[in-house]
Amino acid sequence: MPLLLSALSLALAAAQQPPAPSPREPGSTLHRDLVYGRAGGRPLLLDLYVPAPAATAALHPIVLWFHGQPGRKYPTPARRLITAGYAVASIDYRSSRTARFPAQLRDAQAALRWLRARSGEYSLDPERIAVWGESAGGHLAALLATSESDSIQAAIIYFAPGRRGAASPMLYVSAGDAPTLIAHGSADRTVSPGRSERLHAALRKAGVESTLEIVRGAGHDFRQVHTPRIDSLVRAFLARHLRDADSARAAVPAAQP
Repeated sequence: MPLLLSALSLALAAAQQPPAPSPREPGSTLHRDLVYGRAGGRPLLLDLYVPAPAATAALHPIVLWFHGQPGRKYPTPARRLITAGYAVASIDYRSSRTARFPAQLRDAQAALRWLRARSGEYSLDPERIAVWGESAGGHLAALLATSESDSIQAAIIYFAPGRRGAASPMLYVSAGDAPTLIAHGSADRTVSPGRSERLHAALRKAGVESTLEIVRGAGHDFRQVHTPRIDSLVRAFLARHLRDADSARAAVPAAQP
């Protein structure tokens, strides 16, 4: 009995520990495995990275990240934005191998609703949300940009695969869609750059702000596409749409020759 009580005490003490510091991001807090919904008898989880409290009581704009491989929410490359004052949420969502579309979109929408509903608890601004994803995650970001434009203010899409029918973002493109930044590698052998070019053209035709960057020599890989120039474009794009106008006046590198 004493051993059992001791084990229970240790478990309770561990459960009451404060959230862990974010990896390699001093001064910020990482809330791991928060339950944002349930599907198929299991919880849907997200990680939430929150910057350290500032001197002011300002709320943090949110960047919602979708990894290209479901189940790989941790760590997220988007956490590099924490030092610029953004909160970053990285979600797990159901794979198309285990759940048919629109299950993935429903999970993304559920995460978006959860962040808005719990914004007060984590000092988040529910009126300043951007979505960002790569590959299959880029497809989700594109779907939210075109179908949830009332809830998000910007979208960043990296080498998203094309889908047909109800799963195609092209089906939902309209004049009120969120401003979009699209990046794709010229040497991508998994998803043709033409997919991004067609989405970009459809958005522009509808009058939506859209920027397309084809990264020369890059393949289907975040590390290859996210060059220093693209990183600068991402930061300027987010600053323009999620922060005040003055913070968006950072210089953008000249186009690559």
